[in-house]
Amino acid sequence: FFLHNLTHTLHKIVSMRASSPRRKFSFPTFSFETRARSTHRFWLIVVTAAPIIGLVLCLANVIIVVGQVETLSQSADADAQPPPSPPPTDLISPNVVSAVHHRIIIASEESKVPPPIIHGEHVQMQHANDTDVVVVVVDGDEKDNAHHQQGHDEENDGKQKQEEKSQDEEEEEEGDDEESGDDDDYWLGDDEYNQEESPSLDEPQDKSPIIQILREAGIDDIDNETLAMLPTWKEVTRLYGSKPRIHGLETSCRAFQQHSDPADHFLGVAGCFNSGTNLLSELLIHNCLMTKRMETYGPQNKGIRWQVPWGKHSPPLNEEFRTRHKTKPGDVNIEAHNVFAAVTIRDPYVWMRSMCRHPYGAYWPNDTGHCPNLIPNELDIKKEPWLQYKQSVPIDVQYSEFNRQHDSLVHFWNEWYAEYLQATFPRLIVRFEDLIFHAKEVTTQVCNCAGGTMQPRFSYIQNSAKKGTPGAHGKDGEKTSFVDAIVKYGKETSRLDGFTADDIAFARSHLNLKLMDLFGYPFDDPPQSIQ
Repeated sequence: FFLHNLTHTLHKIVSMRASSPRRKFSFPTFSFETRARSTHRFWLIVVTAAPIIGLVLCLANVIIVVGQVETLSQSADADAQPPPSPPPTDLISPNVVSAVHHRIIIASEESKVPPPIIHGEHVQMQHANDTDVVVVVVDGDEKDNAHHQQGHDEENDGKQKQEEKSQDEEEEEEGDDEESGDDDDYWLGDDEYNQEESPSLDEPQDKSPIIQILREAGIDDIDNETLAMLPTWKEVTRLYGSKPRIHGLETSCRAFQQHSDPADHFLGVAGCFNSGTNLLSELLIHNCLMTKRMETYGPQNKGIRWQVPWGKHSPPLNEEFRTRHKTKPGDVNIEAHNVFAAVTIRDPYVWMRSMCRHPYGAYWPNDTGHCPNLIPNELDIKKEPWLQYKQSVPIDVQYSEFNRQHDSLVHFWNEWYAEYLQATFPRLIVRFEDLIFHAKEVTTQVCNCAGGTMQPRFSYIQNSAKKGTPGAHGKDGEKTSFVDAIVKYGKETSRLDGFTADDIAFARSHLNLKLMDLFGYPFDDPPQSIQ
């Protein structure tokens, strides 16, 4: 606009100068005499003053911006100063440990961190420096979609990627509550740990392996109360030994890796109800990669399945059913022999108590307050008179296409795991308890046996990972943490709670001795109070 007016005015001035030689112009005093019309004088003033005004405004803006830059620079310098050192203290508040369950902490497996220092009422833990171990905090339903999109690697024809679905959608499609309705409250299960017989703080040395496990899982700050509840390593090894028990390593690993194209291989999870299948699935999904499959079909096809295609809770002895049945319509082109089964097993005494809380597809009369009820007592017979003619309480289990009857909960545990023990297809059977006390070692063994490769950094699962419909695995308030699981499964004080002396005697005489010995589960005499 100003350029246009300037050009127009100069043109008029030149024209008037040519036609009127008497024109007088003096720039220093801005005197102007001419026969031009007054409007031309106005526009000359405008085009002369406008650039000057614009220049003044620009200079004012520059001054303001420079002032702001100086202010920001001073603020940045202040922020760069190191924060004031906190007052020296060797104590960690007991309230700090409660914040651990909702954070991600990077710890190191290799770092040589000194043992915890005991100071009066609290324990102070040193932080690791390296980054070999990652803690994954999974809290209930919030992680369902994430782990499904990461874990479900299924293709229609073995070549094309299947659309990933949530576990709830899978349950609606298959209609098999016993196969995907799924699993256990895999930390505490059905009961609360007994805190009355906690060891004193005079035994911190025997708890150092437990504290090391917690430190690797990112739980660095342990107060006096938590330390008192932790089991000693002696208590843990008395229950389960000092090393994990894994069945099938000698025969299954090479057989599976060599029998077909590794690019078509999957790794899936199986196990009876309440046996810890969810925990093993999460550990494998976060840590294991089927690299041969990824090289062929792309990095999104990690090859780790939430469950085996024939249903993780289905007994596998019927080979026709195992190779034909699919829990999802999208699995129709997945060959059963291309899926390596990682099977979880759990201490039968603790497992039976969990079945009382979450029976899933199992049905037996157990609503009298007596459970596990292996031998019917007076209350059971009063409620169900026909039990007086039975030596034990029978149980019926419903699967998608068939039912199974067992003489008792003990027989259910025996017969379900005997089928996987006798299976001729490649599989591993791992203890649920080892997923707590030897998580990295067991996950690595399973992954490598199936031909997979572990991620560079190991991810622990701190919190209970419930799946399925709301309430399927207990109320939200009943979800428990890694610390709770260590306390629960590291102590034997509540292992026999709920059993009568007759129940314990029946279990001792009927539990499969080969299974108990193979997986190192002890037979225990009933406590004196029960006797």
